[in-house]
Amino acid sequence: MTFVKESDEILDLAIIGFGPASVSLMVALHDHSEKPLRNKKVCVLEKLPYFSWHAGMLIPGSKMQISFVKDLATPRDPTSYFSFLNYLHQHGCERFSGFLNLSTMEPSRYEFHDYLCWAAGHFKDYVKYNANVTKLEYDQSLDLYRIIYGDQQKVAKNVIVATGGQANIPEPFSSLQSPQVIHSSGFMFDHSQRLLRSAKHGVLVIGSGQSAAEIWNHSHNVIDPKLPLSLAFRNLTLIPSDSSPFVNSLYFDSHNSHWWYNLPEHTRVQGLKNGHTTNYGVVKESLLEEMYREEYMQKLKYGKVYHNFSNATYVDSVEQKQDHVLVTLASKLDGTEKKVTKEFDVIYLATGYNHASSQEILSSIFPNSHDIHIAENYLVENTPSKNSRLFVIGISTYQHGIGETLLSWTAVRAGELATQLFGPSKPTARPFDP
Repeated sequence: MTFVKESDEILDLAIIGFGPASVSLMVALHDHSEKPLRNKKVCVLEKLPYFSWHAGMLIPGSKMQISFVKDLATPRDPTSYFSFLNYLHQHGCERFSGFLNLSTMEPSRYEFHDYLCWAAGHFKDYVKYNANVTKLEYDQSLDLYRIIYGDQQKVAKNVIVATGGQANIPEPFSSLQSPQVIHSSGFMFDHSQRLLRSAKHGVLVIGSGQSAAEIWNHSHNVIDPKLPLSLAFRNLTLIPSDSSPFVNSLYFDSHNSHWWYNLPEHTRVQGLKNGHTTNYGVVKESLLEEMYREEYMQKLKYGKVYHNFSNATYVDSVEQKQDHVLVTLASKLDGTEKKVTKEFDVIYLATGYNHASSQEILSSIFPNSHDIHIAENYLVENTPSKNSRLFVIGISTYQHGIGETLLSWTAVRAGELATQLFGPSKPTARPFDP
């Protein structure tokens, strides 16, 4: 029999990961009328030393792609202290008025990141940073979950796994492990920017989505106009994102997560496939127009495009050299494979994210990640526990819809989770009350 040591405090709720989804959940718990943050034992475990959200993509001039109203709280409760508008108000009338004078629904990525940090900072006493969770175990004798991080552990009745996405490094780059190959999530960090600004051979960006386009555009603006810069992608062309109101309503209205979940599987799969142009491998049309103008101006100024776009192109091989990476790019645009080998000082991979972290954490309970059955309410239905509960968020796009991994649904989902954990709440206007 396994016993709980006195030092093993039994938590009412343990949250693994402290990204926007978890911050929004903490906000919902704060706003809950039963005051679970005061009356229950809640702990968040985060592997980073501080709160951060896509800090490596805080590119100057970059903006959010959603309305500020889709913040951590407003879609659930517009009177919450943690709304984006109240964040502005808390920073003074000049800041509030200044933002309104911008006449925009889409704040800069820098300001929204600051908003998230502001909200997260209110819950620092509940968060254990530098806690890299590696395993979640079920203790049958106690009917509790053990969360392992380093040489420490926590024991909890309820666990929410919300680790977010991890950088996806495809082959052949994952085998190369070169410091000159950088995922988009690290683009604005010092090491990356030093390589970019000191480049002598050329810069390569791989990908066809918003991140790839923003990296190409920023690089275009900071490096020598005649230094080779290429954006390589498999599609025939860069595709604009669809943000029309009917499409937004179908894929990103938060209440539609339940609608998507209950669709017949073949209808849901086809619908999600049709919705790929909302979020995957697509670029905001205004940025595409800017990039096309820049290409046109290069032809006008130099008679040649040094900062170019390589369509229908894929990476055939890579080789690390002393001061650069040798890359062979291949294309079958005309039906025959053509290869060209070039030297690059830095390669940026805008190749998306995977869910390897959550799968690894859950592997002791579910050796095969395909065996995890996530219910409509994000509860894992087939856990061995009788009374303790396990929730997983951020990995069920094919059940809940495209919005499941995005900010659009975060606030409402957080409220639903808070209700499941601690009962219904009657939201009212309130000040912050830790």
